[in-house]
Amino acid sequence: MELKMEKKEKNTFLLGMSAGFILLVVIIGIYFTITNINKPDIKKSDPIAFILAESAKAAGGIKSAPGKEAPDFALTDVNGKSFKLSDFRGNPAIVEIFSTWCGVCISETDDFRKLLNNFPKVSIISVDIDPTETNEDIKRFIRAYSEGYDNWIYARDTDNVVVKYGSPFTGTTILIDKNGKIAYRDSYSTEYETLVKELSKLGLKSLSLDASATSDDVYGKVKQINFEEEVSRMEEIFDNQRYNLAVLEIKGMTCPACIKIIKDNIKDIPGVVDVILSLENSKGAIVYDSTLTSIENDILNNDIFSENTKYEWSYTAKLLEDKKI
Repeated sequence: MELKMEKKEKNTFLLGMSAGFILLVVIIGIYFTITNINKPDIKKSDPIAFILAESAKAAGGIKSAPGKEAPDFALTDVNGKSFKLSDFRGNPAIVEIFSTWCGVCISETDDFRKLLNNFPKVSIISVDIDPTETNEDIKRFIRAYSEGYDNWIYARDTDNVVVKYGSPFTGTTILIDKNGKIAYRDSYSTEYETLVKELSKLGLKSLSLDASATSDDVYGKVKQINFEEEVSRMEEIFDNQRYNLAVLEIKGMTCPACIKIIKDNIKDIPGVVDVILSLENSKGAIVYDSTLTSIENDILNNDIFSENTKYEWSYTAKLLEDKKI
């Protein structure tokens, strides 16, 4: 009788333990479900943080080391032509992790032009990893720094190239050999002589042609952007669309990164359609919908131009012109 009672108590105990364990699992499952529902999608809410986190994982792996197979990707260039990295097999290609406001990228343009002049079989693929930039932003960069090269392709990163290669930093240069293997990689300003040395290892020889006028001065290169021409182009693009064009004098822009900071703030204003900024002229041009945006309240009084700005640099803006286009 006592043995039966002990057995019954033991079974009851085990049943209780099992039920308690199942309940605990259910509670944990509900907890994580609720927290995940309430947790913001970092890929959508903060794309830059997502890129940094994911590319850090890739950088720690085997994806981007010299000697490894270069991860393939499929993109559409700024002119609407689709391509894959694998399309370039048979000749070396350079993948540049890029953005239009990257000082290193601007300084490398002379070296890359000289490279293409002397190594016509090489192609450069500049992949813009800034999710806020448009094809028109990139085309402005091309007109200033690299126009006239059929084998220099520009495209926005719509296939997580930055993640596949573990390259969260603009200015990263990746040389891929004719067989699709990574031959060289760096994450700083790449000089022409370095690329010649690496290409010679792949059996390529320079044509030894003179390069176009070069300069190591990033600010000198920035002057290559013709502000007046770009404003005229904006007027042509948005002609008869009932938008306004405002030209501002902006003081305090001291580097290409300043352009990025100001542009991002202005582009976030509802009704703003397009923005260009000139470091040399200390000017900005903004296309906006006047039914949604007030030039005085929304743009000139934006936080980026406030004396109490949260940014390290201080910028001021004054309206020079505002007209219908």
